[in-house]
Amino acid sequence: MNYENWLESIKDDPKELVKFNREVYGKTNFNEDCDKETLNYLYDCLKKSERGKQWYIFKTTPLITHWSRSHNRIMRYSGGLGY
Repeated sequence: MNYENWLESIKDDPKELVKFNREVYGKTNFNEDCDKETLNYLYDCLKKSERGKQWYIFKTTPLITHWSRSHNRIMRYSGGLGY
């Protein structure tokens, strides 16, 4: 599932939307009892957010993939792989 589809799936769940916003941006000024207009604004901001998209990709990609990319990069620039 891509970021836009996943975000659409949690659009009507205020707790999940606020939770994801906190994960991406840290502390928020939103109350737990957000009104619909505020939630729509939050959804629109997250939909346009490159940071949100990167966070979603990071959270859904297996850790071994992150390790592999980092390890290969370290070895390449340290001369460990003979590049």
